[in-house]
Amino acid sequence: MNDVLRHQTEVLDGSADFAELDRFVSATPNASPFQTGFIAKAYSRCPDAEPVVLAVRDRKDQLVASMIGVVFSHGKRPGSVADRWSRHCTVRGTPPSLPNDSSETAVRQLQTTLEETLRPNSTYIRYYPDRDGPFLDVLREGGYVREDWVNFVVDLAGSEDQILQRMSKQRRKGVQTGLQSGLSITEVGSRADLGDLYTILKQAHTRLKIPFQSRELFESIYADLVPKKRSIMLLAKHSEETLAGRIILVSNDIAYDWYAGSQPRARPLHADEILAWASMVTAKKLGVATFDFGGAGNPHIPYGPREFKRRFGGVETNLGRFTKILHPSKFRVVNAVAGVLRRVK
Repeated sequence: MNDVLRHQTEVLDGSADFAELDRFVSATPNASPFQTGFIAKAYSRCPDAEPVVLAVRDRKDQLVASMIGVVFSHGKRPGSVADRWSRHCTVRGTPPSLPNDSSETAVRQLQTTLEETLRPNSTYIRYYPDRDGPFLDVLREGGYVREDWVNFVVDLAGSEDQILQRMSKQRRKGVQTGLQSGLSITEVGSRADLGDLYTILKQAHTRLKIPFQSRELFESIYADLVPKKRSIMLLAKHSEETLAGRIILVSNDIAYDWYAGSQPRARPLHADEILAWASMVTAKKLGVATFDFGGAGNPHIPYGPREFKRRFGGVETNLGRFTKILHPSKFRVVNAVAGVLRRVK
């Protein structure tokens, strides 16, 4: 291990630790919101998710690199067979590190420690990197299997008209039609609004048979992140009825499209298109430079949301996702029964 590093990886788990992590991440260009202290704090309040926050320091006690993974379970009862066997860890975004010679060593150390920590109780670990660079080599060398996984990142530079012109003709028409459809777009401003948003999102995930987090996570986002402009929560209503909702995370100059859902009757009103556009406009007003659509799946497998996102004029990326199965027998059973491989968070 590089002698610049002071000791083994440590666990960050308190408010002071998370605040320190936020200061570290704020100085890291293009840092993912999923590698911030504020998202770790939000997940720590969620009964069906567990953040694992790791960091390495130098001899001056300064952070060199950090990593946040979140352990999820598809089991409805803690301690049940389904809970134990479906536990898995997701790491979204590239772990932030200082741009020096010790950073790659530190990141390798973090990746190894996370794996050692999770091996007894997690079936697999999956990474979704958001930047090209040495971290991809760290994963490959660590035995992680890559599969294609595309995304679309929209440049918010220029005027709103210029952003619209970069979209496909069909998408521009959808936005314009939606603006004339009588929809009202509002930011979540009360617990009643939050209840409407949660209901819409949960119903959409249930229809798609995708696991969905408990309400406590969204309560935390609303209470802690929305007032600080680190999250944007939007609703689309028609005749006072809530038809669609969207949640965006904001970190430095990146807006991340996190959760979205709508009722089937929202489609002819173009509610999803209007909410995505409103999210971009709102993020731009906060000084955000790019809008990250948060992944669009394996390009070799048909996936409707991918085409929806593609037409907003973003740059397509394919950094892939990387998986290491820690317990193959458990993974085979859970994958066969619940389709975990295709329906991770």
